[in-house]
Amino acid sequence: MTEPRFFGVKSFTNRMSRTVAGSFRDAVFSEVLSLTQTTNWYHEISASGKAGEPMFKNYFIVAFRNLLKRKGFSLINILGLATGMAVCLLIVLFIQSELSFDKQHEKAGNIYRVVLERSYPGRSTSYAIIPQSIGAAIKTEYPEVLESTRLFNLGGNGNFFLRIGEKTF
Repeated sequence: MTEPRFFGVKSFTNRMSRTVAGSFRDAVFSEVLSLTQTTNWYHEISASGKAGEPMFKNYFIVAFRNLLKRKGFSLINILGLATGMAVCLLIVLFIQSELSFDKQHEKAGNIYRVVLERSYPGRSTSYAIIPQSIGAAIKTEYPEVLESTRLFNLGGNGNFFLRIGEKTF
């Protein structure tokens, strides 16, 4: 590896003072060019042979020192990041759950749910509770409807069992 060529002001002015007055501009130009040339010290390679590794190691050291130095801000930032990630994960899981309804059926694209929308002055409310006769009425008025059924919540607490012969569901 070659040594980086950084010169202090004193050494630069000493070299420039030794040049002839007419070639001062040429000497400055060549000095600037020599400083801008790409050398090996720009591309430092660590012992493992990976370029840029010392840079990332330095970033982690600086970040760790800042975490220790500014504990309050670090705690707020880490808690904010963790909360944001958790909320994002919950939103993704909720959307995945909502999009997965009725996907196990062979003709899932043909399953629809009818809701009742009540309009009040200034607001509107939707209910999944509809009159019992709606299923038969929709089936007779719309030939596209092949079958209809109703869902009941008889147990209220979710403990509803159906017994057919010896089998209990």
